[in-house]
Amino acid sequence: MRNAILATVFFSIPVLAQRDITGTQLGLASIQGRVVLQDAPSAAPEQIPVHLTQSNGVPVAVAYTSGNGQFLFNNLATGNYEIRVSAPGFHPVSHTVNVNTASGRIQTQVYLRRLEPRARTDPAATSASISMREMLAPPGARREYEKGLEKLRKVDFPAAERHLKKAVAIHPAYSRAWVELGQLYARTSRSGEALKSFREGLRQDDQNRDAWLYMARLLNDQGQHLEALQAAARLEQQYARDPRNHLEIARGLLGVGKIPEAEAAARRLDTEPHAEVPEVHLVLFHILRLRQDKQAAAAELRTYLKEISDSGVPSTVAPVVRARDLLAKLETEIATAK
Repeated sequence: MRNAILATVFFSIPVLAQRDITGTQLGLASIQGRVVLQDAPSAAPEQIPVHLTQSNGVPVAVAYTSGNGQFLFNNLATGNYEIRVSAPGFHPVSHTVNVNTASGRIQTQVYLRRLEPRARTDPAATSASISMREMLAPPGARREYEKGLEKLRKVDFPAAERHLKKAVAIHPAYSRAWVELGQLYARTSRSGEALKSFREGLRQDDQNRDAWLYMARLLNDQGQHLEALQAAARLEQQYARDPRNHLEIARGLLGVGKIPEAEAAARRLDTEPHAEVPEVHLVLFHILRLRQDKQAAAAELRTYLKEISDSGVPSTVAPVVRARDLLAKLETEIATAK
């Protein structure tokens, strides 16, 4: 990940006003950045989509670069966010930004690195043209897509679904819209429709790593671990440094009963710099629980709960509640055994 992006983050003193110069509300933060070409820093590509998601993959917003390559995300709460940028002919890049509302405005630069020339028969070269069609989505499709993301952020699923469906109706090659529609279906327990949407997103752009990732995650959630491993392996071939995908590999290996391989994958992920994937501790918890190492299993749950809290995820979401219940039960078992 590091060789694909060079980012510098500067923190400014909070502005004591109702809104700062970027329009951010008091008590919230903003991310202001610029996309430039690594081999031509003075160049500023226009209309490059910049996606912002929470650390758990939930979309927050999408921005398009201006004439000087700048983008801005306002009104952000404390937490870890991921910035993702992809453009035809360039390596996709992403990095995590830790937002603290006490810091006010965060500034970052994203450097795009050109892809090496490929033969016309190379499937990746074909997918680049598909990405170009997506990037050239009509304004109406983009508007519907952005409205859909905004409604997703507000957890208004019916309205989000209407807007995303309109986006793909206007522009059927809109791979990202298909993927966000799949995420919506997954979050509303419609796994069959979610898988169909992910697959359609991949049909339009088989280099869409979110589609591979979310499909692997959903398949693991559904207990289809072999299929999840296949999707994760495909993503690993394209982007070997995605820690979220490494988590799905570890989950898939655990699901098919390859415990030593699952633990090795999880331990590697836990030591990766900037991985910031608290869920790896849930994988390690299950492995240690199978081995009847209750003390170590409880320690993994405590680490998960601390890291997930530090990342800004609400304590009321279902996985966090389940983890707390599991820890309470495990601590009771440990105390009883003494």
